[in-house]
Amino acid sequence: MPIIKQHMPNYVSIDPKEAEFETLEDLMNVEFVKRWTDNRWGDDFHQFSISHDDWMVRCGHEDYMHLMAELDGGKKWYVVGYIYGSSPEEIGLPKWKMVKGSE
Repeated sequence: MPIIKQHMPNYVSIDPKEAEFETLEDLMNVEFVKRWTDNRWGDDFHQFSISHDDWMVRCGHEDYMHLMAELDGGKKWYVVGYIYGSSPEEIGLPKWKMVKGSE
C-alpha cells in the first residue's frame, strides 16, 4: 500500500507524519495534505501535482515522488510530501511543471 510522508524543512525539529492510502480520494483526505486546499496561505489553491522526473532517477531517488501543492495558478508551489510505493500513473494527478514567473 502506498505511503505519503510529510515534507518538513531541515530546520524544523518536528517528526513528519505518515499515512497509508489506497486511492486518490484517500490521499486527498490525509490531514496534512487536505489543509493545503483551505487557502490559509493567502493564495488561492490551484491543484496538486506529482513531481518525478529523470533527474530524480539519475540522483538515486527513483523510489519516491514529490506531492506538490500549487497555488496562485501554479506560480507558487510547495513540496507537501514524499510518496512511496506507487507511480505517477497510479496516483492520477497531473505532472508538475514549472510555470513561467513561478516562485
